[in-house]
Amino acid sequence: MSSLSPSDSASSLYLLPAWPQDYITQAHARAIVKAEKAYGEGPIPRDSRLLAKGAVSTLVAVVSFWVWAIEDNYVILGLISLAGFAGNAVFWICRYATSSNPNPEHAVRRWLEGAASKRAERLFAHVTAYDRDELPRYTPATNQPGPPLNSGDAASSYWRLALERFGVVGGRLWPRTLSCKLLTPRIALVEGEVFAHNPGLRPWKAVVGVILAAGLNLLIAAQFPQELRGVVVVVGSVALVASLWVLIQRKKRTVRLRLQKVVVRSGPAWRVLSGEWCGPEDHDLTWVRDAVQVSPGGG
Repeated sequence: MSSLSPSDSASSLYLLPAWPQDYITQAHARAIVKAEKAYGEGPIPRDSRLLAKGAVSTLVAVVSFWVWAIEDNYVILGLISLAGFAGNAVFWICRYATSSNPNPEHAVRRWLEGAASKRAERLFAHVTAYDRDELPRYTPATNQPGPPLNSGDAASSYWRLALERFGVVGGRLWPRTLSCKLLTPRIALVEGEVFAHNPGLRPWKAVVGVILAAGLNLLIAAQFPQELRGVVVVVGSVALVASLWVLIQRKKRTVRLRLQKVVVRSGPAWRVLSGEWCGPEDHDLTWVRDAVQVSPGGG
């Protein structure tokens, strides 16, 4: 089998199932058909719930700033409170802007988030619809095929077992580094390092949480009489530090994994070609040459 070599990383695991040759041949034939059909799937609608969260955070940021800086003339505290909620608003608005998968890396990131949550609707939104068929799927580090990924229950079960194989039962997936290489104008390979940790506080969540909690702490303090606000701020800060400490201590194990995924363009968006952690079409790219020959415009 002609396959890509993983990047050198002694501390990263590269968990490939033991595919038989007939399964590889079948997966490659499916990949050609899926890549061709995916071109006509059209755009991925942006998630309006993310925009609503951004709008609410913006409104609260303005109110918080008004309470501290305008009414009580505490400009510095007003700016801190404003930054807390405004940072949260920017986060959700940026997530809204990229929820339509404008590039291959975003498609893989959103797919990994859906896999970690084990919510089928989030998983299926970022994988080409033609991947949901009756083909059995191999979970990482196994030599036996499992159920097809054609239903929400099957997808949830697959990812529970996959995380067990990674050694992080109930864990999360966080892409530490991802890079993209265009194989054709409509087919890309995204590869990099993914952290699977159980259970833990992801770095971006820690940053967003601290900023938001600071703003919320000040907004709550503004509801108390002026002579009590300092006490409320101190108590809230202590509670925040204690909560972060507890969450950090829960991070029992982190596993570094190597990932390679083929992503295909569908209209203005990109979708993951195969909904499993790794398939023959992700690691043996000999099928891409034949896919180019059958694709519209030759690529």
